[in-house]
Amino acid sequence: PYNNIYKGNYTMQIIGSHVGELDIDIDTQYEDAISYTIDKRIDNSILININVKKSIDDLDIVLKNNGDEPVVFQNILVERY
Repeated sequence: PYNNIYKGNYTMQIIGSHVGELDIDIDTQYEDAISYTIDKRIDNSILININVKKSIDDLDIVLKNNGDEPVVFQNILVERY
């Protein structure tokens, strides 16, 4: 299911065991509508800044485990600031 994502800046924090090994891709069908940077990556936490340049109605966040250990998610937080 998709929700409307409004123009603005967001932070996303992924918390859990071995999340530092994740490959991350954030995308939308709208060209040049978003950009993101991974600001902090450690074994149990990743902090991502997302800039939404225009309001969109789809946002795909793909997390892929490329490590040897299983990933256990404790929380995924997305906040607009």
